[in-house]
Amino acid sequence: MSLPEGFSVHSSIPEVANEMDRQTKLIRDALDELERLLTPMKATWTGEGATAYDSVQKQWDAASLNMANRFGVASQTMNEAFVHYKRVDNSTNNDFLSL
Repeated sequence: MSLPEGFSVHSSIPEVANEMDRQTKLIRDALDELERLLTPMKATWTGEGATAYDSVQKQWDAASLNMANRFGVASQTMNEAFVHYKRVDNSTNNDFLSL
């Protein structure tokens, strides 16, 4: 199977990394907006319902932070891979040009 003309393995890596960062921010913003909308209602909650919500909210916050951390590491790794791919691609290009 041949690769399409102009195909480059590394060409979309930065876009994917940026999209991961963007999606992480969108999810965090949506959760923050939900929390903002619930704030007036939370002030009136008492008893087991309030306790249950607080427990679940802590889980959401932890999961959101975990996701952001993991996506941050993945994004950084992808950007480092891009730099490596570019370096290898340029080196290979130079090798062929020197033949």
